[in-house]
Amino acid sequence: MSRYSNPALAFECDIPQGWTSLPAPWARKLKLSASASSEKVAVLLHDNHDSPFLSLYPVDYNANESIPMMQCTVRPTAIVEEMGGMEALLDRVSTEMEQAYPDYQLLQRDDTCLVAGVVGAYMKAAMSVLNDAHTQYACVSEIYLLETERHCFILGLSGPADEGKRPVADFHDIIRSIRIV
Repeated sequence: MSRYSNPALAFECDIPQGWTSLPAPWARKLKLSASASSEKVAVLLHDNHDSPFLSLYPVDYNANESIPMMQCTVRPTAIVEEMGGMEALLDRVSTEMEQAYPDYQLLQRDDTCLVAGVVGAYMKAAMSVLNDAHTQYACVSEIYLLETERHCFILGLSGPADEGKRPVADFHDIIRSIRIV
């Protein structure tokens, strides 16, 4: 197992065996190659210029399912205050997803969670995504918002809705391995 480290962000995590990182420009290109399931998704995909500082995916994935992926972005902590706190930021993420995905379903929400000793918020949602050939895939996304003194980390984990096909154990291992110092 290899380890990812970003000293500028004071962020580290393990990369599971069989997973690889995706350079930020490739991650954006992959995101933009997906077909939008609604006009709102098209706008969100096009307008979101946040490049992930880390994108991971398993090299051996089923091309007939949504691609399992973890993407990490970071924003200044001031965004949390501007939005009205972590709960309000999570509300906004949930509302945008609900507007974007016609079959969006909130599965779980925790307004307070703890990852790597950092207080944050968590949500898990189900929706359908489309590939570039307009094939529809059932997907589950988990989002962690972690607020430190300087940064708000946004960790997104997504993959097939079928838990037997989604790398749940790998996702949990990644989250457990995170260190923010």
